Amino acid sequence: MLFVCFSFQYYFTVLFGHEGQKPLELRCEEQQDGKEWMEAIHQASYADILIEREVLMQKYIHLVQILETEKIAANQLRHQLEDQDTEIERLKSEIIALNKTKERMRPYQSSQEDDDPDIKKIKKVGCYRFPAAE
Repeated sequence: MLFVCFSFQYYFTVLFGHEGQKPLELRCEEQQDGKEWMEAIHQASYADILIEREVLMQKYIHLVQILETEKIAANQLRHQLEDQDTEIERLKSEIIALNKTKERMRPYQSSQEDDDPDIKKIKKVGCYRFPAAE
């Protein structure tokens, strides 16, 4: 780390061990603040940060997989609902057609079914001939 003072502002640069990595240029107003920053940076472990980053990336990947699975499941359920709606409409149409067929058949059947047993007896009595009275 490099520590330089320009016009009552203290600048310092943090270099990482990786090639091609841009150095961090930081500044503070007091020399003591700069020393505290440098001490904290020396104590911080870049490897720990990389491990934490990897753990977070694994969690992120897991959440993305869950999200994709949920999207697929939602899409499948949507298709099932659409198929069931189509089936319901088909069954409704079939019920309407059957009811219309039943209504067309009803007048023919109702004349035979409407005859009450009492009415049948009356009809039989009407056909009966009484002997002539002398």
